[in-house]
Amino acid sequence: MIYEERTVSVRRGRTQDYTRIFRNQVKPAIEAEGGEVLRLVSGLIGAPATEFIAISRFADFASWETAQGRVTAAHPDLADITDSEQVRLLKSISSRPKQSIPAEDRRVVFGYRRFFIEPKDIDDFVRYSEEGIWPRVEAEGASVLGLWTPLASTAPLEIILLTGYHSATNWEQTRVNQPMPDHFDEEMRQKCTEMYRLRYEMPYKTWVQLMQAVEL
Repeated sequence: MIYEERTVSVRRGRTQDYTRIFRNQVKPAIEAEGGEVLRLVSGLIGAPATEFIAISRFADFASWETAQGRVTAAHPDLADITDSEQVRLLKSISSRPKQSIPAEDRRVVFGYRRFFIEPKDIDDFVRYSEEGIWPRVEAEGASVLGLWTPLASTAPLEIILLTGYHSATNWEQTRVNQPMPDHFDEEMRQKCTEMYRLRYEMPYKTWVQLMQAVEL
């Protein structure tokens, strides 16, 4: 699978127009080549409401490239409502996204977090995430959508994490300074604490934006 991250800045007052065009023209163009829009989100906290991020996946590079022609056909309608648009290709580096994302995984708020780490640390970063951090946040009602890195090799290496929450309050409940779930035994508590510490020490820098899901 190959993944596309499409980031669009929409002119003020035109967000509903963008959502309509994406739903009626861009999404069908992606699906016509076997692609799937995993999520479209817009800024909530830390990003303006006029910023949209769409994560889509394709079977391979050829199907993504073919889909670009169909997506381009929708661009005349977008030209007068967008200030900028950037697209980059990503690859999944973990067990998420799931092959098929069930309806119960849908959330209304998403944490879009970026990390910059040493390339040599990627395997440990993924393991600490999957085995130590995700069990804790998902026990609190979160749902990890995916973990990716750009196709291009860079140093430091960028990691993108998109996690869904029921609300901004639910996001706050999963922070490391909050109590762990009651059903976690002591061994699991210690594992989560240690793996969080190890992952916390890896990035040169990291930051998060809270985004809201756009229903398509």
